[in-house]
Amino acid sequence: MTFRQITIQTTNGAVELTGEVVTEHFALVPGVHSSPDGDHRLTGGATLTHIPSGRFIHGPWWTESLEAKRTLAETLEAAAVDWVNFAPSKENSEAIQAAYRRAKQITADDENSPGLTIHV
Repeated sequence: MTFRQITIQTTNGAVELTGEVVTEHFALVPGVHSSPDGDHRLTGGATLTHIPSGRFIHGPWWTESLEAKRTLAETLEAAAVDWVNFAPSKENSEAIQAAYRRAKQITADDENSPGLTIHV
């Protein structure tokens, strides 16, 4: 397990947090709330984050456990997407949806979690 400083982009500015690097482009960082006055507060739990952009990855309900978030990071990393120079496209959307489905399948096999909701 490797930890490093990651710059998180919020709606009210950037904040540096220590996160657990899960894959080359994804990490688990503490959940953070950003208020308009620039105050940042930890909210509890961990959030999957795209390291190059510092943006949170919002997953469906079944990604609440740390292991499910790690699985999602691994399947996203394996997707045919350029995560350094990411740009929205039909191909990227399809690859990301397939990664979510694969992560859900793995998670369901591990935890018997029903259902699938994809938020991309």
